[in-house]
Amino acid sequence: QVMTTNIKKISYPTPELFDTIKSFYLGLQIGEQEFEPLRDTTTQQAELMFEEYQKTTQEDSTYEYHMAFTDGVPSGFIEFSSEAEIENTYKKYLRINSVYVDRQFRNQGIATQLLTVAQNRAKELGYQYVGLGVLHKNNPAINLYKKFGFGEYGIEFMKPLK
Repeated sequence: QVMTTNIKKISYPTPELFDTIKSFYLGLQIGEQEFEPLRDTTTQQAELMFEEYQKTTQEDSTYEYHMAFTDGVPSGFIEFSSEAEIENTYKKYLRINSVYVDRQFRNQGIATQLLTVAQNRAKELGYQYVGLGVLHKNNPAINLYKKFGFGEYGIEFMKPLK
């Protein structure tokens, strides 16, 4: 059976869709990560991070949400900001802050569809770049981003404090 996925722009998520995004976000923060520093994140910490994320995105009109629905079921989302600036260049770019596809819907091209939405929005805004960050051990995501045409730009270091 062929499943159909549609991407829908959401001006701001309804409480129900925000609950779905929250479940995706919590899964991303605590359930699916094998990477430091997320490995030891508790549900309570992840919920606090989500509340901060929700507050920030509500207050900033440059954020956009796009939700993927597969046969009517939320299957993923992308959230990006259109006012980021490439460090030390004064060039604006579209910054993808979150991209997530629910585990049961992976490997069906949904992430590629979501990335295409962001890329098209960047072009509409007249930007020459779209960017994102990824944890260095998240090989499935890194492979997808490279396949999509992203290249490395800079390195971020993290030092745990005891």
